[in-house]
Amino acid sequence: IERTGYNPPLCVVEANIKEIAKRILEREAELATRVQSRWRGIVVRRYLSVYKLEVTRAREIIAACVFRIQRVWRGFLGRRLALQILVSLQKARMMDTYQTEKFKEAEKLLISRE
Repeated sequence: IERTGYNPPLCVVEANIKEIAKRILEREAELATRVQSRWRGIVVRRYLSVYKLEVTRAREIIAACVFRIQRVWRGFLGRRLALQILVSLQKARMMDTYQTEKFKEAEKLLISRE
């Protein structure tokens, strides 16, 4: 912008007006860019918060499925182990019963021989 006193020529005034209009348009474009970038940031932050919640929810669902599978598997292993323990206890009881019966028979034989 040229400073030419109180009575500038028309071409200088027009050039100054063009320069001022150009600066205004540049400033408007800069401010519009700032507003758009801020708005995009707000929208993306909202989107990311919803996205994070959904990702967390999906992980919780998957974890619940995994926990259920683990619970079923551990229950199966526990029942199998309990069955093995029960069978071994029954075998031990049967062996004790058998041995006591054999001992009694042997005792009777010894008593009858005397």
